[in-house]
Amino acid sequence: MATRRALVIGTGIAGLATAYRLLRSDWDVVLLGGSAQCSFTCSAAGLDAARRLGLCLDPDLADVLRHGLGDSVFYRSDEVRDLCADDCGVTVTFSDGDDDWFDFVIEPSPDFDASLALVAAEMLGDALDIFSDTDEALRWWEENLLPFKGELVESRAGHARHTW
Repeated sequence: MATRRALVIGTGIAGLATAYRLLRSDWDVVLLGGSAQCSFTCSAAGLDAARRLGLCLDPDLADVLRHGLGDSVFYRSDEVRDLCADDCGVTVTFSDGDDDWFDFVIEPSPDFDASLALVAAEMLGDALDIFSDTDEALRWWEENLLPFKGELVESRAGHARHTW
């Protein structure tokens, strides 16, 4: 099976949890951003998602996630200069001039409550496991995340960067 590649923009709880969940499904993940300080506030949905993700809850959930990611992700600290989507994925041009190709690019909202970030990351990984078409997976994910959030911050399925 060909390797699927994702660029996750942001290293808060949402970005780290998304990278962690994608790794569990054998995605090749590039995580973009510097180290972020994050705290975890518990909710029933967040605790359930953490349990299903196999995470030990700790006041510094970001540290737990970084430790769980280990050397399995590639970290970049530069910025995205340009995104060019095609039928197969996204070519990303970084601020250092390098180009790289990904199946999809996702930018989790740093403003999300940590519990919602865990739920969203878990559901995203599940959607990508269930559906072979990325756009179909993202549509399913958005529809099923709505009861938890009420309203997505911004969702642009079918565009180069998916933001939640």
